[in-house]
Amino acid sequence: MRWLLSRPRLAAAVLGAPLLLAACKDRGERLEAELGDAGYTLTAEGWFRAAAADDVAAMERFLGSGFPLDTRDDTGDAALHLAAAAGARDTAAFLLRRGMAIDLRGAGGRTPLMSAVAANQTSMTGWLLRQGADPQLQDDDGFRPMMLAVRHGSHGSIGEIAPY
Repeated sequence: MRWLLSRPRLAAAVLGAPLLLAACKDRGERLEAELGDAGYTLTAEGWFRAAAADDVAAMERFLGSGFPLDTRDDTGDAALHLAAAAGARDTAAFLLRRGMAIDLRGAGGRTPLMSAVAANQTSMTGWLLRQGADPQLQDDDGFRPMMLAVRHGSHGSIGEIAPY
């Protein structure tokens, strides 16, 4: 112990570790309680609900509590796919800033752009294209976003994709 006390920085780190752990635990519990107050549970279901609802504040709390950014749903889609399909632009921008790939593959090999097109989210389709989404990628069935737009009758998305 005398050796430890002769090195003040090391002593502070060793002796302060339990306080730091307690503070982290308190912060995690506080964030979980805040999520509960906002109507979310700290689960994948809550994460995806917040993404589709364009609730960036909740998304920040999820990540602050240690929730993994790359969580996938049962089909293989990530939060960015759900945000794109819901037209949740603020959430999509938040996820991209956090490092999520714009052409992330999800269910059936579809990208968020393909999810937006299939959901007839014209504004989101255009926004994703302006952010650099690749309109030439194909899903597992060989469909590109333009083909999906025609298939789903997403006339606005056809207009957004056509220049690309």
